[in-house]
Amino acid sequence: MMTSVVGQPLFVVADLSSLERTPRGSILGKVFFEMYSTAFPERDWYDFVVVLFSSWVKALRALNERHVDETKLCFMDGPFCVELAADRKGLWKVTMVTRGIDADEVHPMGYAVPSILLRSLTAASEGVVNACEAKGWDSIDLQDLRRSLYFDL
Repeated sequence: MMTSVVGQPLFVVADLSSLERTPRGSILGKVFFEMYSTAFPERDWYDFVVVLFSSWVKALRALNERHVDETKLCFMDGPFCVELAADRKGLWKVTMVTRGIDADEVHPMGYAVPSILLRSLTAASEGVVNACEAKGWDSIDLQDLRRSLYFDL
């Protein structure tokens, strides 16, 4: 008897009301992944959202276009990564990992639907770009995110 694998939605969530700019121009905000109502690393996780999204857009594009078979979407401010691996059925295997000194804490989450994650990351990234522009913020990192979204197709 064959069993079928069903993909689940994996979302990238950015809290645009939490965005703040450091004196050096880096943009921080609450950012996390959500799958099965589980937030990773946590709902109130602050990180360098613009740098993360720029990196993640490039990584997901490479995975989606099959330039690579797996990728890691790591947070900058902590030992947390979401590992994705393409399977033959068009889904991405999801593992949430917390790096440890002695051992990693690994949480297999099942399979994600690539198009949902890609749309989620694109929407979150565009929201961050628009919120930063509305505040009059600009930086090399923000320009890189714009290029990743609109020009590196």
